[in-house]
Amino acid sequence: LPKAQLTDNARQVLMKRYVRRGDDGKPAENVEEMFWRVAYHVAKVESEWGADVDARTVEYYHLLSSKKFFPNSPTFTGAGTPLGQLAACFVLPITDDMGRDSAGIFQTLRNAALIQQTGGGNGFSFSRLRPQGAMVQTSAGQATGPVGFLRVYDHAFGEIAQGGTRRGANMAVLRVDHPDVEDFIVCKINENQITNFNISVGITDAFMRAVKNDEEWELRFPDAKDAKAKGFTGTLEQAEAAGVKINIYRKVRARDIFDKIVRQAHHNGEPGVLFLDAANRSNPVPHLYPLEATNPCVTGETLVYTEQGLRRADELALEGEEIRITSDARFGTETFLPATHVFSTGRKPVHRLMTREGYELRLTEDHRVMSSRGWVEAGNLKPGDRIHILNRKGGFGRHGTLEEGQVLGWLVGDGTVNVVRAALSFFGDEKQELAPVFARMVTTLVEKPEQGRTYPVGFVHVNQRDEARVASDRLRDWAAQYGITKDRKHIVPAAVFAGSELIQRGFLQALFTADGQVNDGGEKGCSVRLFSSHLSLLKDVQRLLLNFGIASRIYENRRLGGYRAMPDGRGGTKEYFHQPQHDLAISKSNMIRFANEVGFLTESKQTKLADYLGRMSRGPYEEPFLATVLAIEPDGVETVYDLHQPDTHSFVANGLVVHNCGEQWLGPYENCCLGSVNLNEHCGPNNTVDWEALRKSVVLSTRFLDDVVEANAYVPAVPQL
Repeated sequence: LPKAQLTDNARQVLMKRYVRRGDDGKPAENVEEMFWRVAYHVAKVESEWGADVDARTVEYYHLLSSKKFFPNSPTFTGAGTPLGQLAACFVLPITDDMGRDSAGIFQTLRNAALIQQTGGGNGFSFSRLRPQGAMVQTSAGQATGPVGFLRVYDHAFGEIAQGGTRRGANMAVLRVDHPDVEDFIVCKINENQITNFNISVGITDAFMRAVKNDEEWELRFPDAKDAKAKGFTGTLEQAEAAGVKINIYRKVRARDIFDKIVRQAHHNGEPGVLFLDAANRSNPVPHLYPLEATNPCVTGETLVYTEQGLRRADELALEGEEIRITSDARFGTETFLPATHVFSTGRKPVHRLMTREGYELRLTEDHRVMSSRGWVEAGNLKPGDRIHILNRKGGFGRHGTLEEGQVLGWLVGDGTVNVVRAALSFFGDEKQELAPVFARMVTTLVEKPEQGRTYPVGFVHVNQRDEARVASDRLRDWAAQYGITKDRKHIVPAAVFAGSELIQRGFLQALFTADGQVNDGGEKGCSVRLFSSHLSLLKDVQRLLLNFGIASRIYENRRLGGYRAMPDGRGGTKEYFHQPQHDLAISKSNMIRFANEVGFLTESKQTKLADYLGRMSRGPYEEPFLATVLAIEPDGVETVYDLHQPDTHSFVANGLVVHNCGEQWLGPYENCCLGSVNLNEHCGPNNTVDWEALRKSVVLSTRFLDDVVEANAYVPAVPQL
């Protein structure tokens, strides 16, 4: 059988999160054995129809190991294990009963807890629970109400690690005509409460007509004292059809309810809305059940901050592997959280979101961004809005050394590349302090083991110029491996973005030493500055700095382009043409983090920074990690990408904290049987689609998922599943 063609990072993720482990906690299989385990477990159900299980297993193995198709995560973690639970998410009904009914409040809580232990998520409709304060005949007490029991569920799920790896992802729904709907709408106004649920209001056609016509809206619920209500567990419409008396608790202006939903959603993205009648019009099995609840998910695109550094969304989509994303600390979670693989959702109109500080993001108009006003769709952001940027140190890859970073950083800053060689230039004190050090580093980096002997790269003093130079044709070839060439030099290489902490630190150290300085303004303040005529480089550096928890600001066009007298290297000056000059400034408490995390390579610059920080009596102002919206403008049509993060429903894109959510309808006790076909593995020659290969993959993938339904052990302790 062929070995799966995976990146080292992909194999590491699979080995860490998906392979089976022995009693000693060590992996009991490799990646290929994991694919075989899943393929065999799913294929063996076909023995019931007399199929050749071995042949089907081989087919499924090729399908998975070729990355043409992947099922959802629980299929990988549950197949061939004692749990055997292969589904991602479930919808559970809740009836107005404390435990006698099989779908009673605490029986459902027990069922949901068992599901989450197997790696599944849950969606619930709380609409059948009587309003808060309603009479409870059996005890002569008052009902807790949906919001109260939602808090009970939330607290319980906060204690359950889903499948031993993550917190449970849950969706709570309440109908818009429930008497407690107004309390439900604002139950997440404090973002530190009900942290394990998304909430959505179930909207009906009748309510939308009342909003349109500015009519009153009745909040109502079946009368529990009515004899016909005894034992009844259906929806409000089913109760009316059965002749159950319906009590009207109060009347409100429909637009007031609608405005409250809009205001709260504008504040922090909760609640969402689910159009119940619209969903049920497309329900293929209305005779079995009405649709009332969904399971949650999130989407997103662009440069993603991950546990393995900063990775482009399109590259992650090509790899098709699940990732761990960096989470903003204001969500109160661990630094790194599991997320699905990144996948494309097609081509859509995009906008460019620009901030005064220089942070930028290209995104769809409806993509929500975290702001000081809560979650706001990009299209609704206004100039002056304050939006969140990552406020903690992020993740780093495994590859790259400090020396590689330093040589790359100096080459980008004070280096040149031509068709013959690459050169590093050093001026002033740098000639004695750094040129010999960099010559030794370059020699080590460009040496080839097969040469058998060392060919040192030296440094030379340039006559009549205050310059020492380290130059080598081998350095040019080495730099080309990182994408740095004569025509493309002022970049942060992808290998640095996704590299180790050492290579990222070394790159920044060298670049700031070569092209930066400490501006000590005394009582007026101080900043660390980086100068460049290449704005795109500064924006890349800004994103890289943020991975160390260092915020910065870019000032464009600090000097206009044109001719200017500059040192000629011979002790005089000469008129030289220069491009517009831009500055990147690090100030406030970011200077302390810069000194501790990055710093300069020359003693003079590092000492100047340390002296200023040492003189400060009160310490610098704290960084709030907020950026100010400058503008958002249409910016063409681009391919956009999704990912799902079930805990915070957020991720960090180009340094900004963003969020999105999509939903899928399910009936009571139904579950998601999900899978993804990887179109990138179905390409033909000359950028065409291999339609025949795609057809075969879709047919086989559908058969695979059909077998998953049979192979799934679900949760034996919840037989309704």
